[in-house]
Amino acid sequence: MKGSDLTRRGGATAVLAIAVAALAGGVAYAAPVGCATGNLCLWEDAGYETNGVQTDEAWFSTKYSDFRYREYKPGMNAHNNASSIFNNGTIYGVYMYTNVNYGGSSFYLPKNTGDGNLSTGTSPVPLGFNDELDSGCFTSYC
Repeated sequence: MKGSDLTRRGGATAVLAIAVAALAGGVAYAAPVGCATGNLCLWEDAGYETNGVQTDEAWFSTKYSDFRYREYKPGMNAHNNASSIFNNGTIYGVYMYTNVNYGGSSFYLPKNTGDGNLSTGTSPVPLGFNDELDSGCFTSYC
């Protein structure tokens, strides 16, 4: 076989592998710095940061009913104050809510996905949730 034939076959195989992976469950996202495995993480600002720092995130690993008591850093709570979110869960998706105690409008965020700018309303989080989140739970804890 000619080298160019091998190159074409290799390229076609790579394209096929990517297509199969996408159909089998999508491409996993890399978690932002500071978002530990198993956690849902929130940041005050877009781009997975709070005041320019990626490791200043609010998080939970099962459920949290009132973000007034969950802080990015001392004195700065997550109550109606999140602009980026990442579900670094290993098994479950998470439901996020606009009111305390899992009430109000909600959306579902699959595991290993996030939205670096909640104000855009692009997938996976619909429009209307920027600076509006107040509680959340992984599906096994709702």
